Amino acid sequence: MSPRTKILIVDDEPEVGEILGVLLEEQFDCEVFTDAGRALEALRRTDFPLIITDLEMPQINGVRFIKEVRELNQSTSILISTGHDSAHPKVQEALKAGANGILTKPFMDPDDLIRSVRNLIH
Repeated sequence: MSPRTKILIVDDEPEVGEILGVLLEEQFDCEVFTDAGRALEALRRTDFPLIITDLEMPQINGVRFIKEVRELNQSTSILISTGHDSAHPKVQEALKAGANGILTKPFMDPDDLIRSVRNLIH
């Protein structure tokens, strides 16, 4: 049996990270962080093929977090989790910084979420 894909989830709202973790844990190994700085520390130690990050966070916002991830790892896929639509300036800035896609809050059907994650990983 091959090892399960690791996903790093970063959201300053604990319940949002927990929801994502619960939705994905049957098929993926998820590590959830509420602090972007600690998430970056984990990324320095462990390879995560996918990161799901909130766009609006204190201390290190989503765009800065994405830029720092890209300095560490160009190949990791990044999904931003946001209540904004794809045309919003902050979303566009995150995509330019290196995000690969968007998960719109409230989250979609769990099957659609897993499909979106699989599409970026494979």
